[in-house]
Amino acid sequence: MSSYQPYMPPPTAVDAQQPTLAPDYGQQSWAANQYPVQPQNTVWLGEHPGANTIFVLGLLSLIVFSPLGPFAWYKGNKAKKECEAGWYILSGNLQAGRIMGMIASIVLMVSVGMFFLFMLSIVIGVFVTY
Repeated sequence: MSSYQPYMPPPTAVDAQQPTLAPDYGQQSWAANQYPVQPQNTVWLGEHPGANTIFVLGLLSLIVFSPLGPFAWYKGNKAKKECEAGWYILSGNLQAGRIMGMIASIVLMVSVGMFFLFMLSIVIGVFVTY
């Protein structure tokens, strides 16, 4: 016994042509203007999972506790490298947190330097007599 297969006539020259969606009047058909087709094997990469943490660290380092700034800067640079490697998308929260961490770190360094200069001036002022 053989399986049933309906008779199919051989293709003709008209059947071998590429099918068209609509007659060509100098414009594409409406179907070609719809949403683009996404390839099957692509993966949407979201923002870095630590982006919000870095943003909060940067914000807190500017407003509340400036020693958090270097941590936000370090984590932001590390996450940026991962984004540039193609693992994640570089988001605005990540960039903003990283930059706020930089600003807070620079403010911290300047304020610590000024503190030491102030302390040095007091020590020199105590030992110098007129």
